[in-house]
Amino acid sequence: MIDSTENIAGDKRLHERLRKSYRVTYRRMEDLSSPSPAREGVVIDVSGGGFCFLAGEPFEENSRLALLVEFPGWLADEHGDWIVTHDEKDVARLEVLVVVTRFAASRTVPGRFEIGVRICGRIG
Repeated sequence: MIDSTENIAGDKRLHERLRKSYRVTYRRMEDLSSPSPAREGVVIDVSGGGFCFLAGEPFEENSRLALLVEFPGWLADEHGDWIVTHDEKDVARLEVLVVVTRFAASRTVPGRFEIGVRICGRIG
């Protein structure tokens, strides 16, 4: 698992990025009456405002997606507060609505796309 922080000089981001690797399930939210099938990807960085994840297809800017991100080693208590357990068997889940802010072909994983998203709201 990657674990580092970074904020590059001249970077326009409002939040520092934390390089991580988490499983994500995503689907388009274009038509709520007939939801698209869920697909899997990998979160590669997390910030206070959103995520960047690897996907098998590109998404246009402003596309709306539902993401389910799984965080091994964390649990949510009865109040919804997250507690770190460091036990990989414990998995906290975060389901959010996001909007795509950028996409590009991955420079490190052939055939994959880096999808940058901003969190718009929490589901559930």
